[in-house]
Amino acid sequence: MINLEQLLKSCIAHEASDLHIVVGSEVRIRKNGVLQILDTPVIDNKTIKNICIPLLNETQQNILQNKFEVDLALSFDGIGRFRLNLYQSLGNLSATFRVIPYKIPNLESLFLPQTVELLLKKRQGLILVTGSTGSGKSTTLAAMIDYINTNYAYHIITIEDPVEFIHSHKKSLISHRDLFKDTSNYQQAIKMALRQDPDVILIGELRDKETIQSALIAAQTGHLVLATLHTQSADLAIQRVIQSFDVDQQPFIANQLASILEGVISQNLINTTDNKRIGVYELLVAHDGIKNLIRKEEYHQIYAQMEVGGKEYGMQTQTKSLIKLIEKKRITKEEALKIAIKHKEFQRMLKEKMI
Repeated sequence: MINLEQLLKSCIAHEASDLHIVVGSEVRIRKNGVLQILDTPVIDNKTIKNICIPLLNETQQNILQNKFEVDLALSFDGIGRFRLNLYQSLGNLSATFRVIPYKIPNLESLFLPQTVELLLKKRQGLILVTGSTGSGKSTTLAAMIDYINTNYAYHIITIEDPVEFIHSHKKSLISHRDLFKDTSNYQQAIKMALRQDPDVILIGELRDKETIQSALIAAQTGHLVLATLHTQSADLAIQRVIQSFDVDQQPFIANQLASILEGVISQNLINTTDNKRIGVYELLVAHDGIKNLIRKEEYHQIYAQMEVGGKEYGMQTQTKSLIKLIEKKRITKEEALKIAIKHKEFQRMLKEKMI
C-alpha cells in the first residue's frame, strides 16, 4: 500500500528536489539533478488516482479533466510544502511533486551577486529572472522578495500559478494571489493589481505577449515588477520579450522595454564538489549603453557590453561566474562544461588562467 505522506517524508529526508509517481515504474526522486529509485511497488493508474485526486478541489478536478494537466501547491503538516503537477501520460495519470522549502533563503545563502541588492533598491522598473525549468528561479525570486520584505515598508503583490513560497508580513505587507483560485488569469490580475496600491508586483511567469504587455505597463506606471522567463541567457531574455510581438510592434516594445528594464538575472544550478547544488548567475544591469542597444534592437552587442561592463556596473557573464566557482574549488571543470553556454569562451578563459 502506497502512503503519500511517507513518500513525501522520504523525499525530504533524502534532501531531494522532486518526487515522481508514474505508471509502470517505482516511485523516483531527483537529488542533485539525478533521478533515484525508491523501494516501492511498481505504480498503477488506480494507485495514483487514489493518492492524488483527493488532493484536488472541484475547480482543479475540472481543469485536469478538460486540459489533462493541472498545477497546484499543497502544504502537509509536519512534512513541508510542495508544488504538484498532475498530467496525463498515455491515458494514465502521472504526478510530480516539487519541494518548496518552508524557510525562505536570503540572497547571501544563494550566493547571488551583490549587485542584486542594488537592483532591489529601485522603486520602479522591471527585473527579469530567467533560466530553464528547475534552475531555481522561484527560489531566487523568493529571496529577492524576502529582501524587500525585510528592508522596506511596501505592499507586495505576488501573482503565481500556483503560489509557491508563502511570505510572512515583515516590514512589508504581502498579498499572495493564486491563479484560478484568487484570480482568473495573469492579465486580469496585473490590471487589478494596479488598483490595489502595490509597490512591488511579482509575476510568476511571462507566458505570452499579453502578460508581457501587462508587465511592461505595470513597470512603466511606477511599480517595481519582478518576473520570470524561460531563456538561457540575459541577452536572449531581452530578445524573447521583444520578439513575442508582431514585427511592426517590435520597435515600440523595444523602446518601452529600454525605458523600464533595470536588470536580468539568468541562472543555472550546478553540482558542487561537496555533493550539493549551487547557483551559477549571469547578471545584466540595464545602463544607458545597454538601453541604447535595446532600442536599436542590436542584441548581438549586448553580451560584449556585459563583458566589458563587469567592474563598473557589477555585471557578470555565465562564463565568468563558472570560472570564479572553479577557482574557489566549489565546482569542477567537468561539471562546468555541462552547462556552459559559450563553450569556446569558457575553454579560452580556462587556458588564460591556467586552470
